[in-house]
Amino acid sequence: MKKTVFYDILHKSISRFYNELAEKLLYTDETFNDEEVNKLLEMIDNTEKVIDMYCQFKLKMGRLYDYNTLKNGFLSCGIHAYDVAELLTTAFSSDTDYIDDTKRFLDFYKERSDYMFGYPANMEQESAMVDYLRKEENKVNLMNNCGDPYEQGNYNMDSKIIEQKIISLFAHNMGLNETDKYWGYITSGGTEGNHWGMREGLSLYPNGKLYYSQAAHYSVSKFANLEIASNETRYNNIKHKPQKKSIFEHEVIPSDATDCIDKKELIKRIELNWSSHSAPAIILLTWGTTTTGSIDDVAYITQKLKEKKIPHYIHLDAALFGGIPNNQIASPKLPNFKELNIDSISISLHKFIGASMVNGIVIAKNREMKSAIDYIGQEDTTILGSRDFPPFSTYQRANEVLRRSPPDSYRKNCEFFKAEMIKAGVEYWVEGEKMKSDATSNTFVVRKPPDEICKKYQLADFVKNGKKWAHIILFPYHKQEIILELVNDLKQSYQSNQ
Repeated sequence: MKKTVFYDILHKSISRFYNELAEKLLYTDETFNDEEVNKLLEMIDNTEKVIDMYCQFKLKMGRLYDYNTLKNGFLSCGIHAYDVAELLTTAFSSDTDYIDDTKRFLDFYKERSDYMFGYPANMEQESAMVDYLRKEENKVNLMNNCGDPYEQGNYNMDSKIIEQKIISLFAHNMGLNETDKYWGYITSGGTEGNHWGMREGLSLYPNGKLYYSQAAHYSVSKFANLEIASNETRYNNIKHKPQKKSIFEHEVIPSDATDCIDKKELIKRIELNWSSHSAPAIILLTWGTTTTGSIDDVAYITQKLKEKKIPHYIHLDAALFGGIPNNQIASPKLPNFKELNIDSISISLHKFIGASMVNGIVIAKNREMKSAIDYIGQEDTTILGSRDFPPFSTYQRANEVLRRSPPDSYRKNCEFFKAEMIKAGVEYWVEGEKMKSDATSNTFVVRKPPDEICKKYQLADFVKNGKKWAHIILFPYHKQEIILELVNDLKQSYQSNQ
C-alpha cells in the first residue's frame, strides 16, 4: 500500500510523541504532566474517530461485496432477476434498520451502565490492552473448549492453554503455586461452578447428605431439588409407576442474624445424620451471600468436622468476593486456599473481575468424576462439556485486576458511600449489622425505596423477616458523582414517605 504524505507526517508525529512518553514512563521516576496527559487523551480520541470512520467505510464496501455474492448465488440457481432484486432490496433495508437498532441499544446501554447498583458486575473501563485483544478475538470464528482443560484430544480448535493460565491466576491469588495440586476449568458462571462442586461431593460420597444455608444462592436449591425417577416396581402383579425423588438427600440450614449459616445447627445436624445413618457431609458454604455479602465461618465448621472425624466435602461459593485481589486493604478477600480446608471453590469472572461475558471458574483439589469420551478422544470432567469464552481479553482483564490493582481500589467507593450516607442521615445495614463502620462488604442493605428509585439505579429488592429491602453493591467503576446522586435520591424518597 502506497503511503501518502499525510500518513507519513502523522506516523512520524505519533511515533515521536510515543517514544518520548515511553522513555519518560519507563526510565525516569516521573509521571506525565497535565499537558502530556491531555495531548495523549486527545490523540487517543482522534485515533478512535478515524478508526470509526474507516470501520464505516469497511462496512459499506463489505455489504456491497456480500450482497453481490448473494446475488450471484441466487442467479446461478436460475432464480429470476426480478425476484433476486426484490430479495436484495429487502435484505439491504432490513440490515440498515438493524444497524440503527444496534446503535440505539449501545447508546441506551452506555447511559444505563453508570446507574447499575443492584447487581454485581464491575464494569470498569477496559484498558487499551483488553480493548485491543477483544478486537483480535473477533477474528476467530469459533473456540470450543470441549472436555478436560488439561487434556488434548482429537479436536484442536480450542483455547485450553489460555484457560489453564486463567485458572493459575486465581490459584496464585489464593496462595497456591505450581507445586500444589489443583485443577479447574472455565464455567458458564457461578451456578455451574456450584453444581460441579455438589456433584463432585456426591460422586465422592454417594450416600452423603447435602447441607446448605437458606441464604445460599438460589442456584443451589435448583440443583438440590432436581428429581430423578426411581425404578418401577411390581407388587402382587400390580405395576407401580416410578416414584420421583431428589438427586440429593439434603437439608436447608437456617441463617443466623448476620445472614450466615447457623454453624452450630449445621454441626448438630451433620453429627446426628452421621451417627444415625453414617451419612458423610456434602456442604455448600458461602463467601459473600447474595443479599448481604455475609461470610460463613468456614474455619469453625472445618475444625469441628475434623475433631469429630466426620467424612465431608466442602464447596465454597465465592462468586463475587473470590475475584478480589489479595492485596486489597479492608476487603473480604479470600484467605489461602489450603488454610480454608475446602475441596472446591467457584468464582464468577463477570462480577468483581468484570469480564465482558458471563463466565466463571471452579478450582478443586481433586477430580473424582472422570469419564473417557471416545468421540473427543479424552476425558470430560466438566458439566456442560463444551464451553466458550473470550480467552485473550478475559486473561488480560483478570491479570490486570488481580495483579495490578492499587491496594485501596476496592474500598475507595465503599468508604465514600458510607461517609455520604451517614452525612445524609440515611440508614444502611451491612454484613447483618446496622451502620457497621468497620464492615468490609461492598453490599449495603437499605429499606426498599420507591419503585422509581429501584428502576433508576437497577436495585435488587427482596423480602427478609417480613420486610422489604434493597441492596446496593459498590464497585471501583462507579462514579462518585453518581453515588452522591443515589444517596440524595434515597434521602429525599425516605423523607417524602415518612
